[in-house]
Amino acid sequence: MKPASRRAPRKNRRIQPEPDMTRAQRSGATAPHTGERPVSQRPLQIGQLAARVGVTVDTLRYYERVGLLRRPARSAGGFRTYSTAALERLQLIRQAKAQGLTLAEIRRLVSYLDHSGTQEHCRQVRALLASKLNEIERKRAELEAFRQTLLDHLRACDAALAKTPDPACPVAEEFRRT
Repeated sequence: MKPASRRAPRKNRRIQPEPDMTRAQRSGATAPHTGERPVSQRPLQIGQLAARVGVTVDTLRYYERVGLLRRPARSAGGFRTYSTAALERLQLIRQAKAQGLTLAEIRRLVSYLDHSGTQEHCRQVRALLASKLNEIERKRAELEAFRQTLLDHLRACDAALAKTPDPACPVAEEFRRT
């Protein structure tokens, strides 16, 4: 009878850095004393890449499926191995998402960047960015209008509370009338 494995489930395991490496070596700033390539130039396995970028392994697989991330090479053992280009691509994707671009917009952007070098691609990137800027300006105007409405309601409440100790709420009254 085979004893039960004591290994934690795969999703809960953390990738530990190599113990004989300094933080600078792990980040790729220097090569280990063994004469190997800097860590940042070594191929990364999927879990290592996910940890470096701060996403899940499932997110990386999804990005591959939808075309945001190129399919990686495979090791002799069948493991995905990613280059520093994949790391840089993921950092771009994370930054673009943080700035409000949708995955569809990011897919278009990275497609343009993959085929850059022509004026047409530059125009396409510019059009995408201009479109996003217009969308942000529209949302900003909507938020400003909502902010003004909230300020007006707040002032009405303050005025009612200043007049009498137990006033009817003017905002509630206005909503009842409409």
